[in-house]
Amino acid sequence: MRKKKQRTPEEQLEAAKVPREEWPYELPEGWTWVRLLSTFENQTDSKKKLKTKECLPAGKFPVIDQGKDFISGYTDREELVRSDDFPVVIFGDHTRYVKYVDFPFVQGADGIKVLKPAPLVDSRFFYYGLQTLPLPHLGYRRHFPLFKKFAFPLPPLAEQQRIVQRIEALFAKLDEAEEKLDKASETFAIREAAFLQMAFEGKLTVTCGKKESAEIFLQKVIEQRKRLLEGKKIKRMAIPSVGKDPAPYALPDHWKWCRLGEFVSFVNGDRGKNYPKRTEYVKQGVPWINAGHITEQGTLDLDSMNYISNEKFQELRSGKIQAGDLLYCLRGSFGKAASVEPLTMGAIASTLVIVRPILGDTKKFLLYYFRTTLAKMQLMQYMNGIAQPNLAGKDVAKFLIPIPPLDEQREIVRILDRLLARERRAKEAVAAARTHLKKLRASILARAFRGEL
Repeated sequence: MRKKKQRTPEEQLEAAKVPREEWPYELPEGWTWVRLLSTFENQTDSKKKLKTKECLPAGKFPVIDQGKDFISGYTDREELVRSDDFPVVIFGDHTRYVKYVDFPFVQGADGIKVLKPAPLVDSRFFYYGLQTLPLPHLGYRRHFPLFKKFAFPLPPLAEQQRIVQRIEALFAKLDEAEEKLDKASETFAIREAAFLQMAFEGKLTVTCGKKESAEIFLQKVIEQRKRLLEGKKIKRMAIPSVGKDPAPYALPDHWKWCRLGEFVSFVNGDRGKNYPKRTEYVKQGVPWINAGHITEQGTLDLDSMNYISNEKFQELRSGKIQAGDLLYCLRGSFGKAASVEPLTMGAIASTLVIVRPILGDTKKFLLYYFRTTLAKMQLMQYMNGIAQPNLAGKDVAKFLIPIPPLDEQREIVRILDRLLARERRAKEAVAAARTHLKKLRASILARAFRGEL
C-alpha cells in the first residue's frame, strides 16, 4: 500500500486557514487567520513529570511547572530531563501562565503543556501570541481544551520576526521602568524602619520645647493599674525588672525604659470547650477575629471577617474586645498588630492576644512601637517552639519599650502619621505606575497581533 504523502509546512498552513467570513477581525495584507491548534505540536510527555513534593531547593536540573514562578525547583533525576528540540512554550493548563523555555528542563507536576511551535511560526511570536488569547478564567479547571475554539493571526515569517523585535524593544523600555519602580519599592521599607527608629530614640522630637519627665506619666500609669487591680478589671502579672536586661540603646534623659507589661494589660481568648467551631460561624453576628484579619497597615479587614452568634459570644469566658484595644498576633503571622477600630464588640481566636493600654491615650503610640525593629527583635528573642513557633502574652509583657512623656508620645504619633502618610502615597503612586505598565504591555501585544506595530 502506497504511503500517504506528507504535507509540507506551507500545505499544512493552507489547510489550517480560517475562512474569510469567520475572521475575528480584519488583518493587514499578507496576514491570515489559522486554527490555533495548527500553530504548534503538543510535545507534553506524561511519563516525564516530577511531583511537586519531589522538587528540591537546589539541584542539577531546573523544574518548570504551571506556577507563577518561572522555575519551581530543581531535581537531580537526569532521566526526566527534556534535553533537545528547543525552544518550546509552556502553557499552564489550570493557571494560564505562559513561559518561553530554551534550555534543558524537567516537567513539573500535572497541568503543564509543552508546545513546540510549527515550522512557519516563530517561537517568540507564538509565545507572545498565546498571551493575547481571551481565555476565560475557569478556576482550577483545564483551559487547554478551549484552544480548539480559537484562531491565531499569522503574518509571513519575516514579518513575525520583525514584530517580535519591535515588541521586545518596547518591552525593554518597560522593563527599565519596572526596575526603577522596584528600586523605589525597596526604599519604602527602609525609610519606614528609619522613621520608626528615629521616633523611638527620641530623635524626631529633639527640637520640641521643654519636656516633663516620663516619670510623671508612668506614675499615672501605676496609679491607674492599681485601681484596675483593686477593681479586678485586670489580672496581676509577674514582670521582671528593667534592670535585668541591658538597655538596647541610649534614650533622652527624660525618657524611661519599661517592660510592655507595665504599660498595658493582656487578655487571652477563651481556648476551652466554648471555642467556636467553623460550623458555628454565621453570616451576621458578633465579629470573631483571627490573625488573618490583621492587615499590614495595622487595621482589621472587615470584608473577610468571620462572625459568631450573640449566644455563642456570651458563652465565651474571655477574649472579648473593647473600644481602644489593640490586637497582637502570637501564632502564624507573628508580630502583626492592629487597632480594633471601628469595632467595639467582638472576640479573638487563639492566634491573638488583646493588648489593652492602661491609659487609653497611648494606643497609637503602641501600635507604632509594634512596627519597630526593636519590637521585632524581641519577638524573635521570646519565640518558643521550632515546628510550630508561638508566643504567649506573658512573653510579650517582657518586651522593653522606650517611654517618653504623654505629650511627646502624641507628638511622635502626629509626626509619624505625617511621614508615613507621605510614604503611603508614594507606595500608591508606584502601585498605580505598575498597573499602568501592565496595561501598556497588554496594549503593545494587542496592537502587535492586529498588525499595528
